[in-house]
Amino acid sequence: MFGHLTQGGMETWLLSVYNRINRSAVVFDIVVSTDEEHPLNKPFRELGARIFPTAKIRYPLRFVHRFLGVLKEHGHYDSVHSHIGALSGIVVLLAALMGVKQRIVHAHSSYEERSVPLVSRLYPAVSLVLKRLIRAFATKGLAASREAAEFLYGPDWNTDSRFAVLYCGIDLDRFERTRNVTETRRALGIPSGARVVGHVGSFRTPKNHAFLVKIAREVIRRGNDVWFLLVGDGELRTEIEHLAKRLKVDDRLVFTGMRPDVPDLLAAMDCFVFPSLYEGLGLVLLEAQASGLPCIVSLRVPNEADVVHNLVTRLDLEDGVEVWSKTIIDALEKPRLSRADALVIMHESAMNIEHSVQALVDIYINEPDAG
Repeated sequence: MFGHLTQGGMETWLLSVYNRINRSAVVFDIVVSTDEEHPLNKPFRELGARIFPTAKIRYPLRFVHRFLGVLKEHGHYDSVHSHIGALSGIVVLLAALMGVKQRIVHAHSSYEERSVPLVSRLYPAVSLVLKRLIRAFATKGLAASREAAEFLYGPDWNTDSRFAVLYCGIDLDRFERTRNVTETRRALGIPSGARVVGHVGSFRTPKNHAFLVKIAREVIRRGNDVWFLLVGDGELRTEIEHLAKRLKVDDRLVFTGMRPDVPDLLAAMDCFVFPSLYEGLGLVLLEAQASGLPCIVSLRVPNEADVVHNLVTRLDLEDGVEVWSKTIIDALEKPRLSRADALVIMHESAMNIEHSVQALVDIYINEPDAG
């Protein structure tokens, strides 16, 4: 169960998993809470997955009716695996009512967005009820990090054998060969000799783009020939673009929108900045490390995302723009670790997607029913 199949971190991760999994043993049907087509619908279908739209969860009765319809018409399912945060409580309750024996919830975040009116108006009471439904009806609870596990399953999550951390991991093959950096920069309108500071993430509040633009202004003010490359899209993009104009740095900021070639864009960067307010893990931070980039990261990003340790510098958001900008400039001046060396470390780590694929196969096929 997903909200949609955009090119976000967890959706791209699931596509990589399905591309690698033994599809004669494990077959995915994907339920999404939207009728709209999104960029990853087509590649999932090309791999043989069926995609069933339901209603947006802001219309709960319609969503319940259509979700139950999927289970009735297309079951009998061995497992239901939900990736929609606390709202997964509804999914596992319905799956239990329909007799699905394995009901898995996957926590990808350490925060809860309140864009759904039902949650917005009654939060935190509704959130508490939903989390109780998870504890009551989930047979397995996975999490992208310890912080994500505690957020969704409670502070005592590790005393319950159903709950475990499963690092999503990234597809490292995508970083072995990338497009020529000069060609990528030319296509983006960035001078070949410039230094490039980058960020990848959807334009939503937790990604903290406003702070990033203020950092950009300070770095540029210091007279450095630095450009900023912002990859992604979302509801706050227009607001952030207007902020860049007000701060008179829009001529040095490149907004790419959603892109399928993130490894190529990371290869075109000299430094990666990740000032998030919250993260479940931060898959793009793993990708930046696989690219051999020095990474300036918020303390609010889980420490488990630090794999190539000498690439990662952590700062408190309270340190302010001046400290962040100086740290970025210092990182740009230091010798870089080669991407080849970074990839060796990533391949040997738990963040290699091969580990998460095998773990999921073991859960889907080998774990005994708990329903």
